[in-house]
Amino acid sequence: MVNDIKKLKVILSGLCLLLGISSCITLDSKQGTGDFFYRAEKNISERCYHWTTFEAQLLCKLKFPTFSNKYLLSIRKDRDLLRLDLTSLWGNTLAVVVVKKGEAILWLPLEKTVYKSLEPDTFLEKIVGIEGRLTDILALVTGCFEASKIQLFNVSSIQPPFPTLSMLTVRQKDQNWKVHYSPPFALFPVELTPKIITINTPTSELTFEVKGMEKRPEIPHVTFDLSYPPQTLVKEL
Repeated sequence: MVNDIKKLKVILSGLCLLLGISSCITLDSKQGTGDFFYRAEKNISERCYHWTTFEAQLLCKLKFPTFSNKYLLSIRKDRDLLRLDLTSLWGNTLAVVVVKKGEAILWLPLEKTVYKSLEPDTFLEKIVGIEGRLTDILALVTGCFEASKIQLFNVSSIQPPFPTLSMLTVRQKDQNWKVHYSPPFALFPVELTPKIITINTPTSELTFEVKGMEKRPEIPHVTFDLSYPPQTLVKEL
């Protein structure tokens, strides 16, 4: 049980970065971040418009010094609605997260437990001690960075001929985490998506391989209505 919580915390921490959570990341204005956003402003604005509603499938590889495993992550986002499904490679559902206006839900089928909160902005902190919000757009995947929210600690970029990200250094509480794009992530044209995103922490490595990502005109709202067995234990946070 303890190991399962530890793995879930690392995965959610990685999602915290992928979701572009504002308080996950702090700004060091001496690193030239402002210049990057100035050069990429038009491309970023176009990406934010293009990727408002989308579906994506990612292969997650979690590696500890003494343990490693792979998972599948399904992402469905329609404006302020978000659903994340984490499954094993054999199709077993490990966790489902649904966020909609005024509510956040985490369902752990194997634990037969649901966590619900009417305060989505503090949901991660209550569950696994991670500061930040689950409702922000997946900036590291879509390229929809907002300088006022996605405050990058350091940016390593190239410009041939459009802004292209190769590496970010972000601060998660008192630690520095390295985020690498392979190959480097070009922000134009807007349809381009990253291939592989690797997040290195002092104790683990989390890799997201984007297997598919498609813009949608809309996603049926029933997708975000979560149902679970009646014997499930529901905990209000």
